[in-house]
Amino acid sequence: EEEEEEEDTPKKNLNGKNKRKLSSDTDSDKKPTSKKAKTDDNQATVANRSTMGVHQFSVSSKEYLLESILKYAKTHSINDGIILSCVGSLKKAVVQCNGQNQKISSGSDSVTVAGRFSGSESNLFITLVDSEGVTRGGLLQEGCRVRGDMQIVIGAL
Repeated sequence: EEEEEEEDTPKKNLNGKNKRKLSSDTDSDKKPTSKKAKTDDNQATVANRSTMGVHQFSVSSKEYLLESILKYAKTHSINDGIILSCVGSLKKAVVQCNGQNQKISSGSDSVTVAGRFSGSESNLFITLVDSEGVTRGGLLQEGCRVRGDMQIVIGAL
């Protein structure tokens, strides 16, 4: 009976705070590939850790952004990837918003590009800001022409 009572009472961590026992911490739920990630207030189970290769490259002026990303991935045998960073300017942008393509012809700076690509398929979202501070964005489409150089960092999954 004492053992059962001890398990029901919260244990203290190094900071003297109560440590919560999560249902994923029970022996029956543990998987051999799981590892514990400890934080100050609780524990969580992290499963299926993998390594990610990181690639950095530039897209030159007058090249197309999406097409260049997919070409780089194919050339370097990256089957699945994510955009970690994408900084630069576009001379012309094409984004899909609410199911319709919108062309943005004036120069815009890329604020963020986020999403995943696989083979010739992509699900990348871009946010652009123009010289007046107007922000637009949407699903990145083919036909976005780079102005200057664009620096891209991708993670190969």
